[in-house]
Amino acid sequence: MEPFATVEQYEARYGDAADREQVETLLGDASAFIAAQPGFRLLPSGEDGYDLQQANLVRVTCAVVHRSLSAGDLAGLSSVSQGAGGYTATVNVYNPGEDFYLTKAERRTLGIGGARIGMTDPYGADAT
Repeated sequence: MEPFATVEQYEARYGDAADREQVETLLGDASAFIAAQPGFRLLPSGEDGYDLQQANLVRVTCAVVHRSLSAGDLAGLSSVSQGAGGYTATVNVYNPGEDFYLTKAERRTLGIGGARIGMTDPYGADAT
């Protein structure tokens, strides 16, 4: 599977990558992660909305990788609390395991994870 984004596209958004090979590998991993999401459908070239989907895939893939790489630097903190006199300090890291994840907005942008409704006919009868 070809990654949804290139190292050059990642660097255009987040600056020079310290380890280009690592970023390239993670872009491939993130692309596979996105493609495996329930409800994701890659539009064929030429289909209505293809260009928009491609632009969103590049942006989201780069963001997923950037979050994963930033987690190691403790950049993603969910809460910080400090004290005085008693010298208390607490920090909770948002993504300590450097896992891939999609935000709600990214899921919506890619058209995945929304509510669905459907029906099955357990008896296989025709609806005619």
